[in-house]
Amino acid sequence: MGFNSVVMICNDCIGAIEDDPKGWWEKTWRALNNILGHSLSYEEAREEERKGGRRTALDLTGSYGHGCNANGYQAVWNCHASSTGLIAVGGNHATVLLQEYEVPHHSHEGQVKLLKALAKKLGYRVVKKPDSKEGDA
Repeated sequence: MGFNSVVMICNDCIGAIEDDPKGWWEKTWRALNNILGHSLSYEEAREEERKGGRRTALDLTGSYGHGCNANGYQAVWNCHASSTGLIAVGGNHATVLLQEYEVPHHSHEGQVKLLKALAKKLGYRVVKKPDSKEGDA
């Protein structure tokens, strides 16, 4: 199956990719390799760095610069294709909220499983409304 990767690009920095696509790809490849198997928040990565880990918090969160601001890009996800990640994107940053294995996200049932898993991780539970049907908000 292989691995799947997600890279967030701040649209203001797209011009820097056009100016040096090879250099951008080399930095992107390095950032994806640094986060391989890690889906840490910035705070968790800083704590790992403080404990003497060999990689820095920026390595573990995947943020990097290239020809524009220091965090115009972020390697967000680099995990085996049998895992599914819930990723929040906004504010020029992306956060992996959840990683689950063997849960398909292309079906309603799979999406409900992911929702329930995230709720459980955060200390909540999901309860279906009595009158709701698939697709209701």
